[in-house]
Amino acid sequence: MPRLALLLILTPGAAFGQPLSQPSSAPTSQPASAPVQEDALTIEDPEDDGWVPPTAPAGAAPSPAGGASVEPGTTLSLKAQLRLAADTWHEGPRPGQPGGYHEDVMELHGQTLVTLDHRARRWLRLKVGGRLLYWLTTRRPGGSDDTFLLFNGSLHRNDLELDLLDTYAAVRATSWLDLTAGYATQVWGVTDLVNPNDVLAPRDLRFGAFLDPETARLPTTLVRAEAYLQRGLSAALYFLPVFTPHRLEMFGGDFSVLGPAAPAMIQGLGALFDGVLDDSIEGLAQDALIQTRRPRPFSDPGLAARVGWSGGGWDLLLCYAWIHERQPVLRIEKSVVPGLLPFLTSGSASGGALTDEQLAQVVGLLLRDPLPLESIFRRQHHAGLSVSGSIWELALNLDVAYQSRAAVPLGGVFPLAEDPDEPGWLATSVDSQTVAYTAGLTYTRGEEILVTLEWWHALQVDLMLDDDPPELLLGEPQSGGLALLLRYRLQRPVDLTFQLLAHTDVINRALILTPQVTYRRGDHLGVVVGVNLFEGSEESLPGRLDQNDQVFVGVEGYL
Repeated sequence: MPRLALLLILTPGAAFGQPLSQPSSAPTSQPASAPVQEDALTIEDPEDDGWVPPTAPAGAAPSPAGGASVEPGTTLSLKAQLRLAADTWHEGPRPGQPGGYHEDVMELHGQTLVTLDHRARRWLRLKVGGRLLYWLTTRRPGGSDDTFLLFNGSLHRNDLELDLLDTYAAVRATSWLDLTAGYATQVWGVTDLVNPNDVLAPRDLRFGAFLDPETARLPTTLVRAEAYLQRGLSAALYFLPVFTPHRLEMFGGDFSVLGPAAPAMIQGLGALFDGVLDDSIEGLAQDALIQTRRPRPFSDPGLAARVGWSGGGWDLLLCYAWIHERQPVLRIEKSVVPGLLPFLTSGSASGGALTDEQLAQVVGLLLRDPLPLESIFRRQHHAGLSVSGSIWELALNLDVAYQSRAAVPLGGVFPLAEDPDEPGWLATSVDSQTVAYTAGLTYTRGEEILVTLEWWHALQVDLMLDDDPPELLLGEPQSGGLALLLRYRLQRPVDLTFQLLAHTDVINRALILTPQVTYRRGDHLGVVVGVNLFEGSEESLPGRLDQNDQVFVGVEGYL
């Protein structure tokens, strides 16, 4: 399945809509030692100064849970967001796209996040979280001469979701061992903007520019045991019994997998589904299409391990995971492709252009038993190294990662290739060993200035060594560039925060730029105004998404 490089766009800290509050990973004072970001399960207590259990071995690393040093109590937090965004491209289908494909041009998103954190005992922590999410999108009707005023467009999505967020129990089993079980968010790695080691947390990639890095991450079911050993050493084992994939929109939207940034024929398949299905059931149909096959709970689990060391102002983290890739690979049975080609390669991919006879033919091809179209999640090995520390007033961060098989999307006129794992099927991607690294610097001055600069580079090793590599969606078997976050806060006479987020891919000539201004009133209310810009060649993802340039305004409240 074409990845659309949304994992790159929405990697932690690189999302277009940054949170109105200071990111949790961003230091608020001069860095003394950049801490290793581990996961969201640690109990963060402002009164905890690195407490070590009295019975712990000499030289043991402080427990990040700090469970026995925290008095029992309950904390309730509430966060609400409302955001309206409008594309600057209002011309209906883009020239050269399959006829009838309409992009979303107005998005109204709202979400409310509630967290109840209960420390039942000095050694026991219980946490429950939930999210109520609402989104409404409209798009300009093709061929309409009426003035487009956003809300008078054709309704595309109007959905309300209730999701379970971090919900788990954390126990101090002994003075040196913590146990955690439940539904929780994991964060590996130390770099903020592009983090190749952050592989345990699935993400909600349906909204493109809306979700900030913190709320884009989703929890996953896990059992974790972490031990604090001698001389600053710690180790953790993870058991992931139930697989949780990324949340994706398959077709019909700006950032859908089969949408504007996909190769023309794959885009035609998305337009075909979008035209055949009524908007009222698109959500159900997309869920079914994205998850035609999923790893079996408990009998096909994920396993992971981590070893950490802290000392001398530096932190070192080694991690390994044997998990399924959370982005599915789309496959189609070779025998049905000739029958679909007329609808994928011509303007007849438009729902409005399909006759009753053509519609019956398409439905007959796609709804055979067994289904000729499926998505699968392939298992891979991931190994990573993270290093963080500080020199003078700069925090230094490095992440290096290796993946044994990563799905690399195909491009070109016919973006399908023989699936070596399943004869008789074609896939929208090829597998390749991948090596990626990110090196970054961060400078802060109180809450006034934050500057983060990172160089990132990813290489598809197998494709680079191949004399005749397939044509890829991003044009090259490697990508790399600079990611930059600049933030300046002016607190008087009014509280304003100016922010610039830039993400470049110099190898594939691409740029994503998001300037924004945030006004805060007290500790409970913020208003943000900004722009998302995509620039690049047609071979790059941002170049394919240039019609998704948008302006946005948002309101955020805290309790």
